[in-house]
Amino acid sequence: MIEKRNKIKFINEELIEKDSYLWRYIDLHKFLSFIFSKSLYFSRLDKFEDRKEGISLNQVYYQNLKFKIENHPKFDGIRKFMTVNALGIDTNKIEDDLRVIQRFNFANCWFLGNEKTESVAMWNLYSNPDSIAIKLNHYGLKSIGF
Repeated sequence: MIEKRNKIKFINEELIEKDSYLWRYIDLHKFLSFIFSKSLYFSRLDKFEDRKEGISLNQVYYQNLKFKIENHPKFDGIRKFMTVNALGIDTNKIEDDLRVIQRFNFANCWFLGNEKTESVAMWNLYSNPDSIAIKLNHYGLKSIGF
């Protein structure tokens, strides 16, 4: 049986320094799965704690525009009597689009740093008492292939 390996690609790889390392904070069960299956587990974006995971720049722009319009000082007097809702149906479309993006896209989170860099924030987000940190030179990960 011929095993096919996928080539790993990094966005903006030319900007990544040769001595950079990828850190992954995972529990022991996911680590053992990673070792034995030689595969990575990807979570759906809507399963992340961050409700905005996967949002596009266009969606961020429209959400900020909506916020600025609705909170403009010209509407201070009106807000005492009614709600100001800018962009109407477009806002619903933006939220619907984000839900679709999150449902059909997946991620596997790593932290890029140097050999001795660890992230307390990543430990807090992705670990529990039986967690470990994986540290791989990013070029080494590419050479493993999955």
